[in-house]
Amino acid sequence: FEHWLVFALIVYAASHIGYMSFYSKVFDSQFMVAHGLKILGHISVLTGLFISTFSIFKSEVKGAADLVLANQSLAAQITEREQIGVELRRTQEMLEERVRSRTAELDRANKALEAEIAVRSRTEESRRQSFELLTLLLDSIPEGVYGIDLQGNCTFCNPSCVRLLGFQDAADLLGKNMHNLIHHTRPDGTAYPLEQCHIYEAFRCGRGTHVDDEVMWCPDGSSFPAEYRS
Repeated sequence: FEHWLVFALIVYAASHIGYMSFYSKVFDSQFMVAHGLKILGHISVLTGLFISTFSIFKSEVKGAADLVLANQSLAAQITEREQIGVELRRTQEMLEERVRSRTAELDRANKALEAEIAVRSRTEESRRQSFELLTLLLDSIPEGVYGIDLQGNCTFCNPSCVRLLGFQDAADLLGKNMHNLIHHTRPDGTAYPLEQCHIYEAFRCGRGTHVDDEVMWCPDGSSFPAEYRS
């Protein structure tokens, strides 16, 4: 709009100057002064319009430059966000890979643990069956059988052992020192030191023994001849 207004004013001023110059001889000097002031006013208006047009053009140029800068900044932000997205996807893929790897390790560990549990279960079952068979055999033989640990304390005994030694129950023997309980005195009534006891030679010297000339003592103070192996 400002461009067309400037063009129209230029055309009007040029035609008016030419027209008034042609008729200058007809008018007096006062009219010419008024005419000059009018032309000066037109020139001022044109100058203002030129300045306004230049300012608008300058603003448009500056706006275009700012728009370019804004577009560049927006493009940089978009690029940065795309890079961040790529990094996030890469990190997510790495985490997923670690999760898959850890899950596979846990699966292998669980399978190994299940296999070990199965082996232990079979071993325990085999031990239980063996113990039941051994208990059945010990309970069925007429000879007295008992076991001791390295301190000489009773760890197991069969019913025949409890009966032959004159006790009421296996609990009377379990955990007790068998030498002090049933083998503390020789047949002649003299004390039988633990260090000389042949029963302990099996684990003290690492060799088995067979004795048939000693006695075992009952809780009532009586004794009976015994043959034993250790």
